Amino acid sequence: MFRAAFLVVAVAFLGAFAAAVMLNRWLEPLQVVTHLAQKIRRLGFQGALGETAHEVEASISQAQRVDRGDELGLLQDTFLEMVKEIGIHDRRLREQKQRLKQMVADRTELLAQAKEEALAANLAKSKFLASMSQELRTPLSVVLGYTEMLQYGIARSAEKQAEYLEIIRLSGQQLLSVINDILDLSKLEEGDYHLNTAPFSLKACVEQAMAFVLPKMYEKHITGSVDCPDIEIINDEHVLKHVLINLLSNAYRFSPSGGRIEVSVQTEPELVHILIADTGVGMTEEEVQQALQMFVQLYPPAAGAQQRGAGLGLPIVDRFVKLMKGKLSIFSEKGEGTLVRIRLPRNVFAETHGGAAPTEL
Repeated sequence: MFRAAFLVVAVAFLGAFAAAVMLNRWLEPLQVVTHLAQKIRRLGFQGALGETAHEVEASISQAQRVDRGDELGLLQDTFLEMVKEIGIHDRRLREQKQRLKQMVADRTELLAQAKEEALAANLAKSKFLASMSQELRTPLSVVLGYTEMLQYGIARSAEKQAEYLEIIRLSGQQLLSVINDILDLSKLEEGDYHLNTAPFSLKACVEQAMAFVLPKMYEKHITGSVDCPDIEIINDEHVLKHVLINLLSNAYRFSPSGGRIEVSVQTEPELVHILIADTGVGMTEEEVQQALQMFVQLYPPAAGAQQRGAGLGLPIVDRFVKLMKGKLSIFSEKGEGTLVRIRLPRNVFAETHGGAAPTEL
C-alpha cells in the first residue's frame, strides 16, 4: 500500500517536473520578447540597441533568441525583426535630425555673416556718399565764390584777377577729376568699360605720366626719375596712363618735402613689371587692404598728406589693372615708403585669347 502511494507521488512529481520544463521551454520565446521590450522601454532604442546598424544587429543576437518553428517561435522572430527595423529607422531619424540641426546652424551662421557684411557695406556707402558730397561741394563752392568776386569787381588789379582765375581753374579740374572717377568706377562695376587696345611705346607712356605730376612734385621739392627701356606693348595706352598718373599722384601727395619718386620697368619675354617707389609715410598691411576696398577711405589721411583724396584712386586703379589682364601689388611699411608693382602682359590679346598665362610671382 505504502509502495503504491510512493509510486503515485513519484509519477505525479515527475509529471509536474516534466510539465514545468515543457512550459518553460514553450514560454522562452515570450520571455525573450518580454525582456527585450522591457529593456527598450527602460533605455529607449538607442540605449537598448546601440547607435549603428552593427550594434543593433549585435543587440538582437544577444537577446538569447530561441530557434523554434512553431507559432511562439514565429512570434518571437517577427517581434525581433520588427524591433530591428524600428531600431534602424530610429537611428536614421536621429542622424537626419542631427544633419538638419547642423544645416540650420550653418545657415544661421551664414545669414549672420551676410547681415554683418551688408551692414558694413551700407555704413561704408553712407560714409562714401557723405565724403563725395564734401568732395563735390568744396571745389564747386570755390568756383562759385571766386566767380562772384570777379563778377562784382572785387578783384580790380590784373594780378588778382589772374590769381582768382587760376583758383577757379584748379577747383574746376579737381571737380572734374572726382566726377570722372565716379563715372569710371560706375562703368567698371557694371562691366561696361572696354579697352581700346593698340601697340604703343611704354617708355613714352611712363614719361608722359611723370611729366603730368612733375609740377606738383616741384612744389614739394620732390625729385623723380624714370628708368624704362624703349619697348612696345599692346594694351590700352589711355587706361595705363590714367593708372600711372593716379599712382604717381598718391606718391607725391603722401611724400614729405624733399622726398623722391622712382619709376622703373623690368621686362620678361611675355610680361612687363612697372615699379613705382616713393619715400612717403607708408602704410600698414591693414591700411593697404582698406585702401583697396570699395567705399572705404583712410581718414584722417596719413601724416604728411597735404590733400585729402576722394578715396576712389586705388580701387579704380586695381580694377583698371585687372581689366588690362594685369595684377596690382602694393608693398608698404609705416614710415618707410611704398612700392607699387603693376604686372602686365606685353600683348593683351595673347592673354585674352588663350595665350599662355603668366607665371605668378
